[in-house]
Amino acid sequence: MNRNLVLLLAVVLTAGCIVQSIQPFLTEDSKVAVPELTGEWTLATSFGEDVAGKNIKPWTFAEDKVVTYDDNGLMAPVLVQYFRVGEVLLCQSAPGDTADAEVNWFWAWHVVPIVTLCKVELKADTVRFLPLNLEWLKAQIAAGKLTLPHISRDEKGEMPLFTATTAQWTAFLKKYASQPEAFDEKHVYVLKKKPTPSPSAPSTPPPPAAPPQ
Repeated sequence: MNRNLVLLLAVVLTAGCIVQSIQPFLTEDSKVAVPELTGEWTLATSFGEDVAGKNIKPWTFAEDKVVTYDDNGLMAPVLVQYFRVGEVLLCQSAPGDTADAEVNWFWAWHVVPIVTLCKVELKADTVRFLPLNLEWLKAQIAAGKLTLPHISRDEKGEMPLFTATTAQWTAFLKKYASQPEAFDEKHVYVLKKKPTPSPSAPSTPPPPAAPPQ
């Protein structure tokens, strides 16, 4: 299938589930480093689905990039920036460069181009990425409880593309980032860190043979 058609289908199918923004969610002074994430992580839950038995190739986390794999073995790099709002750790993601003929869903979400947002819950060897809850966000806007500029990509308004400024996102996150309902447990990603192999102990040479009597 033509690569552009694959990407178009991917965007259409996923746009109704993920909050997508043209403007960044973070400010420069809110950025933080999360060195604990560096290394390989095994995907256990993908968009709310248990994939522990699918033997998906581990995702590799670096300081500002995650090399992702899906259950079809397709690889794509995703650029990440971590930041805090109060005590809440968040991750903004955007597409990385790829020369591959095909790319996976995680990369395809961003080809508008846009950025997306997840809350990060990191405990020991487990990390959870919870996307900003689009259904909750649409309900809040429909009820007049908050205002975030956006455009509709369908007649029913079910696939908004947010045009809010970074300042507007910052004000929103300061108010709602600590509220559990603002993030989507249904579509969570869960990864388990691969243990680092222990270095092999140097072998002890055998004692010298006793001289003949």
